[in-house]
Amino acid sequence: MIPYSLHVAIILSVCLGFYKLLLQKQTYYQLNRLVLLTCLLLAFILPILSVPQQFSMRNANLIANENDFESDVSVMHTSTKKHADLEKTEVFNSEMVIKWVGWFYWFGVAAFGLSFLLQAVVLFYQSHKNKWVKDGIYKIVELETNKAPCSFGNYIFINPTKYDWDTYNRILLHEKIHVKERHSIDLVLSELMLVFQWFNPMAWFYR
Repeated sequence: MIPYSLHVAIILSVCLGFYKLLLQKQTYYQLNRLVLLTCLLLAFILPILSVPQQFSMRNANLIANENDFESDVSVMHTSTKKHADLEKTEVFNSEMVIKWVGWFYWFGVAAFGLSFLLQAVVLFYQSHKNKWVKDGIYKIVELETNKAPCSFGNYIFINPTKYDWDTYNRILLHEKIHVKERHSIDLVLSELMLVFQWFNPMAWFYR
């Protein structure tokens, strides 16, 4: 899992660099969004695809290693017991490091996954606890807290007492655009990305 996560991190970093260099200053927002979402999906799909044997570096390395092994058979017979014990110790230490890194990675995944679930539960709770008004396909949830306005699905969360009428309507118009363009999908995908790429600084910029 760790090699897979590292491959994903590399692809995400390359995609982010591509976006920053060529697309960030462009005003084609729908195109930019499509590119970012496509790159995000490809980053998680490409590492699990099998590479044709003729293009695989692993196959070439395996052949090279086999040739080296055949040429060094006589040398291996002359290795001392002390050298063999040292190699075993080094292998054991490296395996322990990999094991602890793996546990640390999964601890981060669990922590960020729990945070994501808690956010979803809070939104679900607020959408059912608070009074809401139906406006066409939109459901405007009237909050009593000072939380900043946001939207998820077809729900818009806002505290109407914090704003004057004109500001309130401008905010609603802005959030309705998010709902109409289904930006909740972007939010869910980016949060899931962070669950598994929490260690990758580029993933936070990508978000």
